[in-house]
Amino acid sequence: MCTAPAGHGPAPGRLWLLLPAFAATALLVAGLEAVAGRRPVLGHAWAALVVVLGLAGAASVGGAPSFVLFVVPLFAVLLVWQGVTAAVLRGPAMPVWSPAVVGGALLAWPLALTFPITA
Repeated sequence: MCTAPAGHGPAPGRLWLLLPAFAATALLVAGLEAVAGRRPVLGHAWAALVVVLGLAGAASVGGAPSFVLFVVPLFAVLLVWQGVTAAVLRGPAMPVWSPAVVGGALLAWPLALTFPITA
C-alpha cells in the first residue's frame, strides 16, 4: 500500500494518478460550467447533485467499488467548495477556462491521494 506522510504530497507510486485525475476532474468541472449556463449557482448545485447521486448509485449496484460510498460525502463537500471557487473565478477579469483548471486541481488532488490502488 502506497501512503505518504501527512502534508508531504502523494507517494511516488501515486504521482502518475495526478494527471488522469486532473484531466477527468477538469472535464467534469468544464461540464458543470456548461450545464450551469446562465444560472451558475443553481446549475452547479443540480449538476453536483446528479454526480454525487450517480456515484452513490453506481457503488450501490456494484458498478463502482464499495469504497466509493465512503468518499461520496467528502466528494459532495469538495463539489460545493469547487462551486464556490468557480463563482469567484467566473468574474469578468478571469479567463473562461479558469474554473475548470482550478476546480480540476481541487478535486484531483484528494482523489489521487485516496483512490485505492490494487495490483
